[in-house]
Amino acid sequence: MINVLADLTGGWLSRLLGGAWSDDGDAYHEKRISSEKALSYAPIWHGVNKISGHIGQLPICVYKRLPKGSERDREHNLHKLMRRPNAYQTPIVFKELLATHCLLDGNGRAAIVRRGGLAVELIPLLPDCSVTTMIDGIKIHGSRPSEDDRLRLFFNSIDGKKDGLIQLNDADVMHIPGLSLDGINGLALRKIAQRNLGASISTETRLAKQLDKGFGGSLMLQAGPNTFRGEKDAQEFMTAFEERHYGKEKAGLPGLLRDGMTANVLGSTNKDAEMLENRKFQRQDAALYLGLESILGDDTSVSYNSLEQKSLAYLMNCLNKLLKRWEEELEYKLLPRREFDAESYFVRFNTAALLKSDFQTSITSLAGAIAATIMSPNEARDKLDMNPYDGGDEFRNPAITPGAAALPATKAPPADGNATQIARRAIDSRLKQMISTEAKRVCEGASQATSKGKNFLQWIDSFYDTNWLPKLADTIEELGIDRDEATSHCTESRARILEVCDYSTNENLAENVAKCVSSWSNRANSIGVKNVLV
Repeated sequence: MINVLADLTGGWLSRLLGGAWSDDGDAYHEKRISSEKALSYAPIWHGVNKISGHIGQLPICVYKRLPKGSERDREHNLHKLMRRPNAYQTPIVFKELLATHCLLDGNGRAAIVRRGGLAVELIPLLPDCSVTTMIDGIKIHGSRPSEDDRLRLFFNSIDGKKDGLIQLNDADVMHIPGLSLDGINGLALRKIAQRNLGASISTETRLAKQLDKGFGGSLMLQAGPNTFRGEKDAQEFMTAFEERHYGKEKAGLPGLLRDGMTANVLGSTNKDAEMLENRKFQRQDAALYLGLESILGDDTSVSYNSLEQKSLAYLMNCLNKLLKRWEEELEYKLLPRREFDAESYFVRFNTAALLKSDFQTSITSLAGAIAATIMSPNEARDKLDMNPYDGGDEFRNPAITPGAAALPATKAPPADGNATQIARRAIDSRLKQMISTEAKRVCEGASQATSKGKNFLQWIDSFYDTNWLPKLADTIEELGIDRDEATSHCTESRARILEVCDYSTNENLAENVAKCVSSWSNRANSIGVKNVLV
Protein backbone atom coordinates (compact mmCIF):
# COMPACT_ATOMS: atom_id res chain seq x y z
CA MET A 1 0.00 0.00 0.00
CA ILE A 2 2.80 2.42 0.85
CA ASN A 3 4.48 2.04 -2.54
CA VAL A 4 1.19 2.47 -4.36
CA LEU A 5 0.47 5.66 -2.41
CA ALA A 6 3.94 7.03 -3.10
CA ASP A 7 3.61 6.34 -6.81
CA LEU A 8 0.12 7.78 -6.96
CA THR A 9 1.05 10.91 -5.02
CA GLY A 10 4.20 11.48 -7.02
CA GLY A 11 2.27 11.29 -10.28
CA TRP A 12 -0.48 13.48 -8.90
CA LEU A 13 2.01 16.11 -7.75
CA SER A 14 3.78 16.10 -11.09
CA ARG A 15 0.47 16.67 -12.89
CA LEU A 16 -0.57 19.32 -10.40
CA LEU A 17 2.69 21.25 -10.52
CA GLY A 18 3.33 20.74 -14.21
CA GLY A 19 1.76 24.10 -15.07
CA ALA A 20 -0.70 23.06 -17.82
CA TRP A 21 -3.56 20.65 -18.27
CA SER A 22 -6.37 19.88 -20.68
CA ASP A 23 -9.51 17.80 -20.58
CA ASP A 24 -9.39 14.45 -22.37
CA GLY A 25 -10.61 14.83 -25.93
CA ASP A 26 -10.80 18.61 -25.63
CA ALA A 27 -8.73 20.68 -28.02
CA TYR A 28 -9.06 23.71 -25.75
CA HIS A 29 -5.74 23.86 -23.88
CA GLU A 30 -5.03 26.40 -21.15
CA LYS A 31 -2.70 27.12 -18.28
CA ARG A 32 -3.68 25.99 -14.82
CA ILE A 33 -5.41 28.64 -12.68
CA SER A 34 -3.62 28.75 -9.32
CA SER A 35 -5.36 29.66 -6.09
CA GLU A 36 -3.58 33.01 -6.01
CA LYS A 37 -4.62 33.81 -9.58
CA ALA A 38 -8.23 32.83 -8.89
CA LEU A 39 -8.25 35.15 -5.87
CA SER A 40 -6.89 37.98 -8.01
CA TYR A 41 -10.36 38.17 -9.58
CA ALA A 42 -12.32 40.49 -7.29
CA PRO A 43 -15.66 38.57 -7.19
CA ILE A 44 -13.87 35.33 -6.27
CA TRP A 45 -11.85 37.15 -3.60
CA HIS A 46 -15.04 38.69 -2.18
CA GLY A 47 -16.98 35.41 -2.18
CA VAL A 48 -14.22 33.21 -0.74
CA ASN A 49 -13.24 35.87 1.80
CA LYS A 50 -16.88 36.26 2.89
CA ILE A 51 -17.64 32.56 3.29
CA SER A 52 -14.34 31.53 4.87
CA GLY A 53 -14.36 34.64 7.06
CA HIS A 54 -17.77 33.79 8.48
CA ILE A 55 -16.76 30.20 9.15
CA GLY A 56 -13.69 31.55 10.92
CA GLN A 57 -15.70 33.98 13.04
CA LEU A 58 -18.46 31.63 14.17
CA PRO A 59 -17.62 29.86 17.45
CA ILE A 60 -17.81 26.06 17.58
CA CYS A 61 -19.72 24.86 20.64
CA VAL A 62 -19.69 21.41 22.24
CA TYR A 63 -22.98 20.38 23.86
CA LYS A 64 -23.78 17.62 26.33
CA ARG A 65 -27.21 16.03 25.99
CA LEU A 66 -29.36 16.10 29.13
CA PRO A 67 -32.58 14.19 29.90
CA LYS A 68 -34.31 17.40 28.85
CA GLY A 69 -32.39 19.63 26.48
CA SER A 70 -28.63 20.15 26.45
CA GLU A 71 -25.91 22.39 27.89
CA ARG A 72 -22.57 23.69 26.68
CA ASP A 73 -19.54 21.83 28.01
CA ARG A 74 -16.60 24.23 28.10
CA GLU A 75 -14.44 21.64 29.86
CA HIS A 76 -14.65 19.14 27.01
CA ASN A 77 -11.36 18.43 25.23
CA LEU A 78 -12.85 19.30 21.84
CA HIS A 79 -13.94 22.73 23.10
CA LYS A 80 -10.42 23.42 24.32
CA LEU A 81 -8.93 22.13 21.05
CA MET A 82 -11.05 24.49 18.94
CA ARG A 83 -10.00 27.36 21.21
CA ARG A 84 -6.35 26.52 20.46
CA PRO A 85 -6.14 24.29 17.37
CA ASN A 86 -2.33 24.27 17.20
CA ALA A 87 0.78 26.01 18.44
CA TYR A 88 0.92 28.72 15.76
CA GLN A 89 -2.63 29.58 14.70
CA THR A 90 -5.59 31.22 16.38
CA PRO A 91 -9.04 29.62 15.89
CA ILE A 92 -10.17 32.14 13.26
CA VAL A 93 -6.98 31.72 11.20
CA PHE A 94 -7.22 27.92 11.33
CA LYS A 95 -10.91 27.71 10.39
CA GLU A 96 -10.58 30.37 7.70
CA LEU A 97 -7.60 28.55 6.16
CA LEU A 98 -9.35 25.16 5.95
CA ALA A 99 -12.49 26.80 4.56
CA THR A 100 -10.43 28.56 1.87
CA HIS A 101 -8.74 25.27 0.93
CA CYS A 102 -12.17 23.62 0.72
CA LEU A 103 -13.65 26.36 -1.48
CA LEU A 104 -10.76 26.82 -3.92
CA ASP A 105 -9.13 23.38 -3.98
CA GLY A 106 -12.05 21.17 -3.00
CA ASN A 107 -10.44 19.74 0.15
CA GLY A 108 -9.67 21.24 3.55
CA ARG A 109 -7.39 18.91 5.52
CA ALA A 110 -5.72 18.99 8.95
CA ALA A 111 -3.64 16.26 10.55
CA ILE A 112 -4.85 15.22 14.02
CA VAL A 113 -2.07 14.91 16.61
CA ARG A 114 -3.07 12.74 19.56
CA ARG A 115 -1.53 12.14 22.96
CA GLY A 116 -2.92 9.48 25.25
CA GLY A 117 -5.87 9.06 22.93
CA LEU A 118 -6.85 12.75 23.09
CA ALA A 119 -6.45 15.14 20.15
CA VAL A 120 -4.08 17.96 21.12
CA GLU A 121 -3.34 19.68 17.78
CA LEU A 122 -4.78 20.14 14.30
CA ILE A 123 -2.09 20.87 11.70
CA PRO A 124 -3.32 22.07 8.28
CA LEU A 125 -2.18 20.17 5.18
CA LEU A 126 -1.56 22.39 2.15
CA PRO A 127 -3.57 21.30 -0.92
CA ASP A 128 -0.66 21.68 -3.36
CA CYS A 129 1.31 18.94 -1.61
CA SER A 130 -1.47 16.64 -0.35
CA VAL A 131 -3.71 13.95 -1.85
CA THR A 132 -6.60 11.74 -0.71
CA THR A 133 -7.30 8.36 -2.29
CA MET A 134 -8.74 4.90 -1.69
CA ILE A 135 -6.30 1.97 -1.59
CA ASP A 136 -7.59 -1.57 -1.04
CA GLY A 137 -10.89 -0.10 0.16
CA ILE A 138 -9.23 2.10 2.78
CA LYS A 139 -9.21 5.91 2.68
CA ILE A 140 -5.64 7.20 2.90
CA HIS A 141 -4.16 10.71 2.90
CA GLY A 142 -0.67 11.54 1.68
CA SER A 143 1.25 14.78 2.14
CA ARG A 144 4.69 15.99 1.17
CA PRO A 145 5.24 19.03 3.41
CA SER A 146 8.31 21.24 3.50
CA GLU A 147 11.30 20.37 5.64
CA ASP A 148 10.35 22.87 8.37
CA ASP A 149 6.63 22.06 8.45
CA ARG A 150 5.33 21.37 11.98
CA LEU A 151 3.79 18.14 10.72
CA ARG A 152 7.27 16.56 10.65
CA LEU A 153 7.56 16.88 14.44
CA PHE A 154 4.85 14.23 14.85
CA PHE A 155 4.81 12.07 11.71
CA ASN A 156 7.70 10.38 9.89
CA SER A 157 8.01 10.17 6.10
CA ILE A 158 7.53 6.70 4.66
CA ASP A 159 10.79 6.87 2.67
CA GLY A 160 12.95 8.26 5.48
CA LYS A 161 13.69 11.55 3.68
CA LYS A 162 13.19 14.93 5.30
CA ASP A 163 11.10 16.12 2.36
CA GLY A 164 9.51 12.74 1.74
CA LEU A 165 5.92 11.59 1.71
CA ILE A 166 3.94 11.26 4.96
CA GLN A 167 1.11 8.71 5.02
CA LEU A 168 -1.88 9.37 7.26
CA ASN A 169 -4.87 7.16 8.00
CA ASP A 170 -8.25 8.80 7.57
CA ALA A 171 -8.87 8.61 11.33
CA ASP A 172 -5.87 10.93 11.78
CA VAL A 173 -7.03 13.62 9.34
CA MET A 174 -9.82 16.12 9.70
CA HIS A 175 -11.09 16.23 6.11
CA ILE A 176 -13.63 18.81 4.88
CA PRO A 177 -14.41 18.02 1.21
CA GLY A 178 -16.37 20.29 -1.08
CA LEU A 179 -18.87 19.17 -3.68
CA SER A 180 -17.73 15.73 -4.82
CA LEU A 181 -18.42 13.15 -7.52
CA ASP A 182 -16.87 10.18 -5.69
CA GLY A 183 -17.41 11.02 -2.02
CA ILE A 184 -13.64 11.01 -1.46
CA ASN A 185 -12.21 14.15 -3.03
CA GLY A 186 -13.96 17.47 -3.39
CA LEU A 187 -13.98 19.28 -6.74
CA ALA A 188 -11.62 22.25 -6.96
CA LEU A 189 -13.43 25.46 -7.87
CA ARG A 190 -10.37 26.86 -9.65
CA LYS A 191 -10.43 23.83 -11.99
CA ILE A 192 -14.17 23.47 -12.43
CA ALA A 193 -14.45 27.19 -13.21
CA GLN A 194 -11.26 27.19 -15.28
CA ARG A 195 -12.74 28.67 -18.45
CA ASN A 196 -14.92 31.21 -16.66
CA LEU A 197 -12.07 32.40 -14.46
CA GLY A 198 -9.65 32.51 -17.39
CA ALA A 199 -12.06 34.64 -19.43
CA SER A 200 -12.83 36.91 -16.47
CA ILE A 201 -9.19 37.49 -15.60
CA SER A 202 -8.37 38.11 -19.28
CA THR A 203 -11.12 40.75 -19.44
CA GLU A 204 -9.73 42.50 -16.36
CA THR A 205 -6.23 42.39 -17.84
CA ARG A 206 -7.43 43.89 -21.10
CA LEU A 207 -9.21 46.74 -19.32
CA ALA A 208 -6.11 47.44 -17.23
CA LYS A 209 -3.99 47.65 -20.37
CA GLN A 210 -6.44 50.11 -21.91
CA LEU A 211 -6.27 52.30 -18.81
CA ASP A 212 -2.47 52.23 -18.91
CA LYS A 213 -2.63 53.74 -22.38
CA GLY A 214 -4.45 56.75 -20.98
CA PHE A 215 -7.33 56.61 -23.48
CA GLY A 216 -10.16 54.07 -23.75
CA GLY A 217 -11.33 54.78 -27.29
CA SER A 218 -9.47 55.42 -30.55
CA LEU A 219 -8.14 58.63 -32.05
CA MET A 220 -7.57 59.30 -35.75
CA LEU A 221 -5.59 62.36 -36.89
CA GLN A 222 -6.59 63.72 -40.28
CA ALA A 223 -3.91 65.74 -42.10
CA GLY A 224 -4.65 68.07 -44.95
CA PRO A 225 -3.09 67.72 -48.42
CA ASN A 226 0.65 68.34 -48.55
CA THR A 227 0.88 68.65 -44.73
CA PHE A 228 3.95 66.41 -44.61
CA ARG A 229 6.70 66.35 -47.20
CA GLY A 230 7.22 62.63 -46.84
CA GLU A 231 6.58 59.49 -44.85
CA LYS A 232 9.50 60.28 -42.55
CA ASP A 233 7.99 63.62 -41.51
CA ALA A 234 4.65 61.98 -40.78
CA GLN A 235 6.31 59.26 -38.70
CA GLU A 236 8.31 61.82 -36.71
CA PHE A 237 5.11 63.76 -35.95
CA MET A 238 3.29 60.62 -34.74
CA THR A 239 6.25 59.61 -32.59
CA ALA A 240 6.32 63.02 -30.92
CA PHE A 241 2.53 62.98 -30.48
CA GLU A 242 2.62 59.55 -28.81
CA GLU A 243 5.50 60.52 -26.52
CA ARG A 244 3.49 63.45 -25.24
CA HIS A 245 0.11 61.74 -24.83
CA TYR A 246 0.70 57.97 -24.45
CA GLY A 247 0.40 56.68 -20.84
CA LYS A 248 -2.03 57.27 -18.00
CA GLU A 249 0.31 59.74 -16.28
CA LYS A 250 0.08 62.02 -19.33
CA ALA A 251 -3.69 61.99 -19.63
CA GLY A 252 -5.17 65.49 -19.91
CA LEU A 253 -2.09 67.22 -21.40
CA PRO A 254 -3.01 69.76 -24.09
CA GLY A 255 -1.98 69.06 -27.68
CA LEU A 256 -1.27 71.07 -30.80
CA LEU A 257 -2.57 70.32 -34.29
CA ARG A 258 -1.22 72.45 -37.14
CA ASP A 259 -1.48 72.92 -40.87
CA GLY A 260 -5.22 72.25 -40.93
CA MET A 261 -5.06 68.92 -39.09
CA THR A 262 -8.17 67.65 -37.32
CA ALA A 263 -8.66 65.01 -34.63
CA ASN A 264 -11.46 62.46 -34.93
CA VAL A 265 -12.42 60.59 -31.77
CA LEU A 266 -13.83 57.11 -32.28
CA GLY A 267 -16.02 56.03 -29.38
CA SER A 268 -16.37 52.58 -27.88
CA THR A 269 -17.16 49.90 -30.38
CA ASN A 270 -19.87 47.30 -30.06
CA LYS A 271 -17.12 44.87 -29.08
CA ASP A 272 -16.08 47.13 -26.17
CA ALA A 273 -19.70 47.48 -25.04
CA GLU A 274 -20.14 43.72 -25.19
CA MET A 275 -17.01 43.22 -23.10
CA LEU A 276 -18.33 45.59 -20.42
CA GLU A 277 -21.70 43.80 -20.38
CA ASN A 278 -19.94 40.45 -20.07
CA ARG A 279 -18.21 41.66 -16.91
CA LYS A 280 -21.63 41.81 -15.21
CA PHE A 281 -22.45 38.24 -16.25
CA GLN A 282 -19.01 37.06 -15.13
CA ARG A 283 -19.64 38.51 -11.66
CA GLN A 284 -22.96 36.68 -11.55
CA ASP A 285 -21.23 33.46 -12.62
CA ALA A 286 -18.74 33.86 -9.76
CA ALA A 287 -21.63 34.16 -7.29
CA LEU A 288 -23.25 31.01 -8.74
CA TYR A 289 -20.07 28.99 -8.41
CA LEU A 290 -19.78 29.98 -4.74
CA GLY A 291 -23.46 29.47 -3.93
CA LEU A 292 -24.02 33.17 -3.20
CA GLU A 293 -27.13 35.04 -4.29
CA SER A 294 -25.16 38.14 -5.21
CA ILE A 295 -21.69 39.67 -5.37
CA LEU A 296 -20.96 43.25 -4.34
CA GLY A 297 -21.14 45.47 -7.40
CA ASP A 298 -23.85 43.42 -9.10
CA ASP A 299 -26.84 45.75 -9.46
CA THR A 300 -29.20 42.79 -9.97
CA SER A 301 -28.77 41.75 -6.33
CA VAL A 302 -31.75 40.25 -4.52
CA SER A 303 -33.28 42.80 -2.14
CA TYR A 304 -34.58 42.05 1.36
CA ASN A 305 -36.72 43.92 3.84
CA SER A 306 -34.03 43.71 6.52
CA LEU A 307 -30.43 42.74 7.07
CA GLU A 308 -31.65 39.85 9.22
CA GLN A 309 -33.61 38.36 6.30
CA LYS A 310 -30.61 38.73 4.00
CA SER A 311 -28.34 36.99 6.52
CA LEU A 312 -30.89 34.20 6.96
CA ALA A 313 -31.05 33.60 3.19
CA TYR A 314 -27.25 33.52 2.99
CA LEU A 315 -27.10 31.08 5.90
CA MET A 316 -29.72 28.74 4.47
CA ASN A 317 -28.64 28.82 0.81
CA CYS A 318 -24.86 28.86 1.15
CA LEU A 319 -23.26 28.57 4.56
CA ASN A 320 -25.30 25.88 6.30
CA LYS A 321 -24.09 22.96 4.16
CA LEU A 322 -20.45 23.86 4.84
CA LEU A 323 -21.09 24.24 8.58
CA LYS A 324 -22.81 20.84 8.65
CA ARG A 325 -19.77 19.17 7.06
CA TRP A 326 -17.57 20.69 9.75
CA GLU A 327 -19.91 19.59 12.55
CA GLU A 328 -20.20 16.00 11.35
CA GLU A 329 -16.45 15.67 10.75
CA LEU A 330 -15.63 17.04 14.21
CA GLU A 331 -18.12 14.68 15.86
CA TYR A 332 -16.89 11.64 13.91
CA LYS A 333 -13.15 12.22 14.21
CA LEU A 334 -12.65 14.21 17.44
CA LEU A 335 -15.27 13.00 19.89
CA PRO A 336 -14.26 9.88 21.88
CA ARG A 337 -15.84 6.78 20.33
CA ARG A 338 -18.03 6.11 23.37
CA GLU A 339 -19.47 9.65 23.25
CA PHE A 340 -20.06 9.45 19.51
CA ASP A 341 -21.75 6.03 19.66
CA ALA A 342 -23.95 7.03 22.62
CA GLU A 343 -24.75 10.40 21.01
CA SER A 344 -24.18 11.96 24.42
CA TYR A 345 -22.34 14.95 22.90
CA PHE A 346 -22.77 16.95 19.71
CA VAL A 347 -21.09 19.89 17.99
CA ARG A 348 -22.75 23.02 16.60
CA PHE A 349 -21.63 26.32 15.15
CA ASN A 350 -23.21 29.27 16.95
CA THR A 351 -24.80 31.17 14.06
CA ALA A 352 -26.68 33.64 16.28
CA ALA A 353 -24.12 36.38 15.54
CA LEU A 354 -25.04 36.25 11.84
CA LEU A 355 -28.73 36.74 12.56
CA LYS A 356 -28.47 39.67 14.95
CA SER A 357 -30.94 42.45 14.26
CA ASP A 358 -30.61 46.10 15.28
CA PHE A 359 -30.60 46.84 18.99
CA GLN A 360 -34.11 48.28 19.16
CA THR A 361 -35.64 45.30 17.32
CA SER A 362 -33.72 42.88 19.57
CA ILE A 363 -35.00 44.59 22.70
CA THR A 364 -38.61 44.50 21.50
CA SER A 365 -38.33 40.82 20.50
CA LEU A 366 -36.74 39.81 23.81
CA ALA A 367 -39.35 41.75 25.77
CA GLY A 368 -42.05 39.81 23.95
CA ALA A 369 -40.27 36.51 24.67
CA ILE A 370 -40.14 37.38 28.38
CA ALA A 371 -43.83 38.33 28.45
CA ALA A 372 -44.73 35.02 26.76
CA THR A 373 -42.54 33.14 29.30
CA ILE A 374 -40.46 31.73 26.45
CA MET A 375 -37.32 33.21 28.04
CA SER A 376 -36.39 34.38 31.50
CA PRO A 377 -35.04 37.92 31.97
CA ASN A 378 -31.55 36.58 32.61
CA GLU A 379 -31.62 34.53 29.40
CA ALA A 380 -32.61 37.68 27.52
CA ARG A 381 -29.82 39.65 29.19
CA ASP A 382 -27.36 36.94 28.17
CA LYS A 383 -28.37 37.50 24.52
CA LEU A 384 -27.34 41.13 24.98
CA ASP A 385 -24.03 40.20 26.69
CA MET A 386 -25.28 41.63 29.98
CA ASN A 387 -24.76 40.18 33.45
CA PRO A 388 -27.67 38.39 35.22
CA TYR A 389 -29.40 39.74 38.31
CA ASP A 390 -30.87 38.01 41.34
CA GLY A 391 -34.38 36.76 40.66
CA GLY A 392 -33.99 37.03 36.89
CA ASP A 393 -34.12 33.27 36.26
CA GLU A 394 -37.84 33.04 37.00
CA PHE A 395 -40.22 32.63 34.04
CA ARG A 396 -43.14 35.01 34.43
CA ASN A 397 -45.08 37.71 32.66
CA PRO A 398 -44.60 40.82 34.82
CA ALA A 399 -48.04 42.10 33.77
CA ILE A 400 -50.16 39.10 34.73
CA THR A 401 -48.20 36.85 37.13
CA PRO A 402 -50.05 37.07 40.47
CA GLY A 403 -47.91 37.54 43.54
CA ALA A 404 -44.71 37.88 41.58
CA ALA A 405 -41.91 39.12 43.76
CA ALA A 406 -40.96 42.74 43.19
CA LEU A 407 -37.69 43.20 41.36
CA PRO A 408 -35.06 45.84 42.19
CA ALA A 409 -36.26 49.24 41.05
CA THR A 410 -33.34 49.82 38.67
CA LYS A 411 -33.68 46.46 36.94
CA ALA A 412 -37.39 45.62 36.99
CA PRO A 413 -39.46 45.84 33.83
CA PRO A 414 -42.34 48.36 33.91
CA ALA A 415 -45.37 47.31 35.91
CA ASP A 416 -47.60 47.21 32.84
CA GLY A 417 -45.18 44.92 31.00
CA ASN A 418 -45.43 47.07 27.86
CA ALA A 419 -42.71 46.08 25.35
CA THR A 420 -42.26 49.70 24.27
CA GLN A 421 -41.52 50.85 27.80
CA ILE A 422 -39.01 48.03 28.24
CA ALA A 423 -37.29 48.99 25.00
CA ARG A 424 -37.08 52.66 26.06
CA ARG A 425 -35.59 51.71 29.41
CA ALA A 426 -32.94 49.57 27.66
CA ILE A 427 -32.09 52.37 25.21
CA ASP A 428 -31.69 54.91 28.04
CA SER A 429 -29.43 52.48 29.87
CA ARG A 430 -27.25 52.02 26.80
CA LEU A 431 -26.97 55.77 26.21
CA LYS A 432 -26.03 56.43 29.85
CA GLN A 433 -23.32 53.80 29.58
CA MET A 434 -21.89 55.48 26.46
CA ILE A 435 -21.92 58.98 27.99
CA SER A 436 -20.34 57.69 31.21
CA THR A 437 -17.54 56.23 29.08
CA GLU A 438 -17.18 59.58 27.30
CA ALA A 439 -16.87 61.41 30.64
CA LYS A 440 -14.26 58.95 31.85
CA ARG A 441 -12.17 59.39 28.69
CA VAL A 442 -12.31 63.19 28.99
CA CYS A 443 -11.15 63.02 32.63
CA GLU A 444 -8.27 60.75 31.65
CA GLY A 445 -7.29 63.14 28.86
CA ALA A 446 -7.27 66.11 31.25
CA SER A 447 -5.17 64.20 33.80
CA GLN A 448 -2.60 63.19 31.18
CA ALA A 449 -2.45 66.74 29.83
CA THR A 450 -1.80 68.06 33.34
CA SER A 451 0.86 65.49 34.26
CA LYS A 452 2.68 65.31 30.92
CA GLY A 453 2.36 68.92 29.78
CA LYS A 454 0.33 68.07 26.65
CA ASN A 455 -2.03 70.39 24.79
CA PHE A 456 -5.46 69.47 26.14
CA LEU A 457 -7.33 71.52 23.53
CA GLN A 458 -5.66 69.61 20.67
CA TRP A 459 -6.49 66.34 22.43
CA ILE A 460 -10.18 67.33 22.70
CA ASP A 461 -10.36 68.12 18.98
CA SER A 462 -8.72 64.82 18.04
CA PHE A 463 -10.81 62.81 20.51
CA TYR A 464 -14.19 64.06 19.30
CA ASP A 465 -13.47 64.40 15.57
CA THR A 466 -11.73 61.08 14.89
CA ASN A 467 -12.78 58.87 17.79
CA TRP A 468 -15.85 59.57 19.83
CA LEU A 469 -18.22 61.25 17.35
CA PRO A 470 -18.25 58.37 14.79
CA LYS A 471 -18.47 55.77 17.56
CA LEU A 472 -21.40 57.50 19.27
CA ALA A 473 -23.13 58.06 15.91
CA ASP A 474 -22.90 54.36 15.06
CA THR A 475 -24.31 53.38 18.45
CA ILE A 476 -27.31 55.70 18.43
CA GLU A 477 -28.09 54.72 14.84
CA GLU A 478 -28.32 51.09 16.00
CA LEU A 479 -30.79 52.30 18.63
CA GLY A 480 -33.00 53.85 15.93
CA ILE A 481 -31.94 57.48 16.57
CA ASP A 482 -30.81 60.01 13.97
CA ARG A 483 -27.01 60.19 13.67
CA ASP A 484 -27.19 64.00 13.78
CA GLU A 485 -28.01 63.73 17.48
CA ALA A 486 -24.44 62.52 18.05
CA THR A 487 -23.09 65.67 16.38
CA SER A 488 -25.28 67.91 18.54
CA HIS A 489 -24.26 66.08 21.69
CA CYS A 490 -20.53 66.22 20.93
CA THR A 491 -20.73 69.94 20.00
CA GLU A 492 -22.33 70.69 23.37
CA SER A 493 -19.77 68.52 25.19
CA ARG A 494 -16.90 70.34 23.52
CA ALA A 495 -18.41 73.75 24.38
CA ARG A 496 -18.74 72.80 28.07
CA ILE A 497 -15.14 71.59 28.24
CA LEU A 498 -13.80 74.71 26.51
CA GLU A 499 -15.69 76.83 29.01
CA VAL A 500 -13.95 74.99 31.84
CA CYS A 501 -10.56 75.52 30.17
CA ASP A 502 -11.16 79.28 30.05
CA TYR A 503 -11.12 79.63 33.84
CA SER A 504 -8.79 76.74 34.76
CA THR A 505 -5.05 76.63 35.30
CA ASN A 506 -2.76 73.68 34.66
CA GLU A 507 -2.92 72.81 38.37
CA ASN A 508 -6.71 72.61 38.70
CA LEU A 509 -7.69 71.66 35.12
CA ALA A 510 -8.19 67.95 35.86
CA GLU A 511 -10.26 68.70 38.97
CA ASN A 512 -12.51 71.21 37.20
CA VAL A 513 -13.05 68.90 34.22
CA ALA A 514 -14.03 66.07 36.59
CA LYS A 515 -16.63 68.31 38.24
CA CYS A 516 -17.97 69.35 34.84
CA VAL A 517 -18.54 65.80 33.56
CA SER A 518 -19.75 64.29 36.85
CA SER A 519 -23.43 64.71 35.91
CA TRP A 520 -23.16 64.05 32.18
CA SER A 521 -24.96 60.69 32.35
CA ASN A 522 -28.22 62.63 32.82
CA ARG A 523 -27.76 64.06 29.32
CA ALA A 524 -28.80 60.68 27.91
CA ASN A 525 -32.43 61.75 28.32
CA SER A 526 -31.92 64.60 25.85
CA ILE A 527 -30.86 62.06 23.20
CA GLY A 528 -33.03 59.04 23.88
CA VAL A 529 -36.36 60.00 25.45
CA LYS A 530 -37.16 62.89 23.14
CA ASN A 531 -36.23 61.05 19.96
CA VAL A 532 -37.52 57.48 20.23
CA LEU A 533 -40.51 55.64 21.59
CA VAL A 534 -42.19 58.70 23.04
